Amino acid sequence: MIRLILIIIVAFLFLQKTDAQQLSVSSKWKFHSLNQVGLLQGDSKGAFHLQSVNGFEKNNWFAGIGTGLDYYRYTSIPLFAEVIKYFGKPGNQFFVFGDAGTHFVWQKTDNSVYSTEKYYPGFYGAGGIGYKAVFKNGMGFLLSAGYSYKRVYRQEKYETICPFYGPCYVQTNDYRYDLNRLLIQIGLMF
Repeated sequence: MIRLILIIIVAFLFLQKTDAQQLSVSSKWKFHSLNQVGLLQGDSKGAFHLQSVNGFEKNNWFAGIGTGLDYYRYTSIPLFAEVIKYFGKPGNQFFVFGDAGTHFVWQKTDNSVYSTEKYYPGFYGAGGIGYKAVFKNGMGFLLSAGYSYKRVYRQEKYETICPFYGPCYVQTNDYRYDLNRLLIQIGLMF
């Protein structure tokens, strides 16, 4: 499902034709910082997330590196690349975006004498549509909606106590959680 959504977004971005009117778009590299807060809703109760993406814009394209905090089910720190395609003349514009990267679970591990719990990095991705409103001073307001996904790997190990002579072993349970969420976010562009 994720692959299909990402393929559709990439195909949509590359199949855009260039009009003669879009030649007036500035060809200078511009640095931007996009700082957003959003709500995530999936099978579990809703949660919020924060993210900051810093990168460069040129010819209605933006590419940057982002990080943040994702509080949905397992608190995690995503680290990802973001690509945005703006439509129309510079200023107030609609856009589509796509994120892909990894995330690191920031969860207390439950370690006791007989068991340990460990989390591993997993895939993080998002995609959607939005609108950018630019103020006179060059700052902007962002509003977007879309789909977000993160995969969480968790491993539990249990030591078996052997009261008698004989082989003892460690039992390992591996878990994988695929967290699909709807995303609504607002933010500021500097």
